[in-house]
Amino acid sequence: MTYPAHGGSLLGSRVHGYTPRRDNPFPAAHRVLAVPDRPSEWQPGMLWWDASTVRVTYPRPEASGHWNTVPHLVLPVENGRLAFRISSHSSEAGHLARDRRVIVQAGDWHGEPALGSRQHQGMAELLRIGPLVDQVRTGMDTKYGRRVGLARLAHRLAMGAAPYGDIVVVVTLRENRLPGL
Repeated sequence: MTYPAHGGSLLGSRVHGYTPRRDNPFPAAHRVLAVPDRPSEWQPGMLWWDASTVRVTYPRPEASGHWNTVPHLVLPVENGRLAFRISSHSSEAGHLARDRRVIVQAGDWHGEPALGSRQHQGMAELLRIGPLVDQVRTGMDTKYGRRVGLARLAHRLAMGAAPYGDIVVVVTLRENRLPGL
């Protein structure tokens, strides 16, 4: 009795172990792997992609000299900038609309400074509509998955019916220069 080559069996296709022969006109070397449609900043090893959160520090409106620090889910965007989402009903949105200066630092999952990270000065820009807003929404879902749903639930419990993440804040970083150089 002869058996067919390539893993077939005489018993037919409804029996465990039957693997039909597939004649592929292109060998493995000619197949093209599907590459996800991602911006170049959305790769492991990039500072703001690897950061779990970003700690955003901004000045309080009163002249007390104190600064508020708030953790946010972060996403890198083009030209070395970073983006995060805030609610238009938050006090942070009002502060950033008046004074665009921020200090950002990569953070861990708990919102604490990431080991080995440093602070970066930057200027915040608030966006409500546009292609970058849609890209940030998609990127947040890609990077964080279910965690976005948990953040939305926490926002709902804290702020009620206020919209979640309807403003995208894009921070353009400045190089920190030593005084006198």
